[in-house]
Amino acid sequence: MAYYKSKLASGGTVIGGVDEIPINSKNAYPIVYDNKLHLLTTVNDSTGNYTYLHYWDGKTWHLIHTMTRATLSHSYAIPLIFNERLIFVRVDGLWEWNNTDWERICALPSKASDVYPVVFNGKLHLINEAINKSSSQYWVWDGTDWSTRTNINVNLSTTTMSASQPIALENWISIIKPTSGNDWYEFQIKDNGYSRLNIGKPKNPYKMIDIASVVEYNGLLYYINGKTSPTYIYSYDSTQPLNQRWNFVSQNNDFTSGSGRYKAVTFQNKIHFINFADGKHYIFDGEEWTSGDKTLGLFMKQSTILLK
Repeated sequence: MAYYKSKLASGGTVIGGVDEIPINSKNAYPIVYDNKLHLLTTVNDSTGNYTYLHYWDGKTWHLIHTMTRATLSHSYAIPLIFNERLIFVRVDGLWEWNNTDWERICALPSKASDVYPVVFNGKLHLINEAINKSSSQYWVWDGTDWSTRTNINVNLSTTTMSASQPIALENWISIIKPTSGNDWYEFQIKDNGYSRLNIGKPKNPYKMIDIASVVEYNGLLYYINGKTSPTYIYSYDSTQPLNQRWNFVSQNNDFTSGSGRYKAVTFQNKIHFINFADGKHYIFDGEEWTSGDKTLGLFMKQSTILLK
């Protein structure tokens, strides 16, 4: 089995008192479950696929569980809340957490690989990364059966710029998709179809939007440009005219520049950022920044692979 052991930042301690902790920040996703902030991290290498579940107690991150599987063709595992159940979507199927272990619920549709999952109106939606007007590449799961949506032909295919993770708003699913030019688009997906709006772009945007750099907060979408220093935050209000939708909110000069990998999630009416460039956890309350747990040494870029 492969273990990933980090070189901790100054003053850092190992999470949960263990030294076998994940390093692969690209495939780490925060999720709020059972009124606690959790983190699901996946490491995929030649020795196998390892999925780690941590939770945050308000001060420190703790390791709950490690699941080992054979090496997979795709290493992502994206967590979601479906009917108050913690699940994750991975290339080998849907998995549910039973508070002790992960159980496989069902397989994904045959053509689902790089998908954008979201729960909307009580159903799980899978949006393929490269939908080229194919009726077989948008799927909906009602908890029992899969179905397709032939009226939703959203094309998120790209070679240089990723779309944001889908966000379930009150009346539609929102996806922010930048282009190589000055135009950014919002896809608003509903049960009866979708619309594509040119929404311009905020100032100082990084050319590639991170998959989890857009979050819903107090009824607005917040875009976090964490790939440059300082880090800029903008809010997006879909109810405003197109040329007035982006508003500057704040900036953080403490984020470490570099790879800029980070994830964001709304928890207890605050936005939590886990920055994988400097291994720290930041919290934004809409006005001010504070630090969460500074012992996130597991996310430091320097690491040693220990084979056991």
